[in-house]
Amino acid sequence: MQIIDAEDHIIKFSYVDEKVQKYFNFGFRYYNSYTGGYHEQEGVYTFKTTDADSMVYNLKLIDIQTHIGVDETSTMLLRY
Repeated sequence: MQIIDAEDHIIKFSYVDEKVQKYFNFGFRYYNSYTGGYHEQEGVYTFKTTDADSMVYNLKLIDIQTHIGVDETSTMLLRY
């Protein structure tokens, strides 16, 4: 997997699977939480919402660091 491009709220990846290259985007978005008729503080994991679409986090991507590990295990550190 490789990072092709990174914007403030979206990271674009490419991935080679059995010699076929695939592309996908990962966006940083959230929904306002909604419980029992009252809006609560939003969060990453929300199971009930009244929003039609998710909202973009009000943050900007500063840096991405990747580390290729052993046994096909890699990590990615995103700084906002």
